[in-house]
Amino acid sequence: MLALAVLPAAALAADITRNPTIAGTLQSGQRLTASAAWTPQNSPPTWAWLRCTSPSDWWSCDVAQNGSNSAYVLTPTDAGKFMRVWLSVGSGRDRDDAVSNATAAVAAVPTPTPTPAATPEPTPVPTPEPPPPVFEAAPAPVQTQAPILHTQGDNLRTLRPAPKVRMRGTLSPRGANVTLLSVRAPKRASITVTCKGSGCPRKRYTTKQAKVRVRVFERDLPAKTRLEVRVRRAGYYGKSTVFIIRRGKAPHRLDRCLSARGRYTACPK
Repeated sequence: MLALAVLPAAALAADITRNPTIAGTLQSGQRLTASAAWTPQNSPPTWAWLRCTSPSDWWSCDVAQNGSNSAYVLTPTDAGKFMRVWLSVGSGRDRDDAVSNATAAVAAVPTPTPTPAATPEPTPVPTPEPPPPVFEAAPAPVQTQAPILHTQGDNLRTLRPAPKVRMRGTLSPRGANVTLLSVRAPKRASITVTCKGSGCPRKRYTTKQAKVRVRVFERDLPAKTRLEVRVRRAGYYGKSTVFIIRRGKAPHRLDRCLSARGRYTACPK
């Protein structure tokens, strides 16, 4: 009889099937809890709690807590701030990321105040039908701590000036109508844009121009379309920017650094 070797099952890429949401009382000293759904269910999650001074500006966010704990107890420092939670599942090329919407502002511990006199409610003024929401996918906070996908031992330099990737447009019924996708890179750097999904007009675009508008992707893209912009130059840390088109929300953006071999790596501090 022939003995048949049992081959190990291929590892499944992590996929966040329900974006993280935050529940709890938004007041100092109260406990917030984040929840989400992903597959495979045994993929280890990492929760990064973000404290933001603006509900819409990514650059205003700081990491308040980072680790495997999906719960967070609000502190007096959080008063007046807006909370988000960043979820990472899996590792390496199989990793998936998602971020929650911002909460309302966290309230401080209330102090007794006199009951204010009742005032008449103003008559509501009808407002015209708003135009489609405009978005600009702002850079997300770049992680310089865990989880680190790959550590690069080569003595790489940082690209100067830093690459700039911009996406702008309006929300559409099926996803996002991208009106601007531009990349600015240092001299002698290569720019590569790859697209995954059923709505991709083109799978790959490459150029060595220092400044370019990638017009082939400036169109109405359906939800779940994934665009990745890579800026690389030999001897330097590269830059990766991933956009994931979503229905009813601005595209999710993730900025990461690349090693000399093009793998995701921790960014230099």
